[in-house]
Amino acid sequence: MNPISASKKILSMAGELRRHPRELPYALRWLHSLLPGHSPLYDEVPWITFRAIDWLDTYLKSDMSVFEYGAGGSTLYLAKRVRNVVSVEHDEGFYQWVKGILSQRANPNCQLMLHKPEPCEESDPAFASYQEKYRGLCFESYVKAIDSYPDQSFDLVLVDGRARMACIKRALAKIKPGGALMLDNSNRPAYAQAAHLMGDIPHSDLAGITPWNLEASQTSVWQIPS
Repeated sequence: MNPISASKKILSMAGELRRHPRELPYALRWLHSLLPGHSPLYDEVPWITFRAIDWLDTYLKSDMSVFEYGAGGSTLYLAKRVRNVVSVEHDEGFYQWVKGILSQRANPNCQLMLHKPEPCEESDPAFASYQEKYRGLCFESYVKAIDSYPDQSFDLVLVDGRARMACIKRALAKIKPGGALMLDNSNRPAYAQAAHLMGDIPHSDLAGITPWNLEASQTSVWQIPS
């Protein structure tokens, strides 16, 4: 990192901390994540807010099963903490990258799946991503990857990939009573309907600063009643 880019990062961080003073306890962890060479995969940490990471640290138990939409540092993090992890990824290059790390570490409790998007009619938004680069592509097989598991199979479903609203709809029946659904970037307008989908299910909005990112975000958790 050259001195100019370093100073810009520090100024940006200081501005965010002034806007979100309660995030000050995370400042050192935040700075560490922004140093050269660090990434979610390198650090083996989910790319969600620090408050959400702390929530996971408290919630996860060694006998749990987790399903996640979107592989990455979260996959490596979860594999060390729960009984089994199922992760579905849409990007083949990233899938191969994560798969290579998992194979080196011999994680038998982690199942990684690849479901690439396929061309579809633009008039059919059911399994579409709001991002422009995915225009005309359908994530139906990606969203439905969870269908092969029985209802109430998972203690946690983490939604942090493509077509997130469709993923939430598909995942609800697969979560155990007392389990949880986590949605990252829940503050984005594209995901505003999540609150409507989840209805009266109790939830927490874990907003704040995020590792590897200079802007604050929000991760939300809904806890399914027992």
